[in-house]
Amino acid sequence: MIGVSNFTRRHVDEAIGEIGEGRLATNQVERHVLLQNHVLADHCAAHGIAMTAYQPIGGGNLGDEPELNRIAAKHHATPSQIALAYLLALDCIVIPKSSSAQRQEENFRSLDIELDDGDLASLRKLDRGERRIDPPSLAPDWD
Repeated sequence: MIGVSNFTRRHVDEAIGEIGEGRLATNQVERHVLLQNHVLADHCAAHGIAMTAYQPIGGGNLGDEPELNRIAAKHHATPSQIALAYLLALDCIVIPKSSSAQRQEENFRSLDIELDDGDLASLRKLDRGERRIDPPSLAPDWD
């Protein structure tokens, strides 16, 4: 099994054409509540490829979102925990970055949060396609 990073649908299709169906295990891309990448995620799911999210808490800059804060308060959680719980509910692998043991423990507690259908619908509406990492000289034409 092979893991890839920042593959667009075109890249996924080209890779499958080269190495065959069922050989790609995961596609690691920037994904968080403000950049949900549903088109790419659906494409990967159709081919049995898991999505791995880097920047799953948007670089720690999601606290200004009123709806995210409302859902966090409802669950006695932080916005970051809700952002992680949302991606986990979408069957996404998350790899949040933190050098703080306290923050790492906080991130793990997101596994215990159960979002209801209303929460999921509200969080889905936060998608603005807001990319946090997009180096012009290296980035592909994103889906």
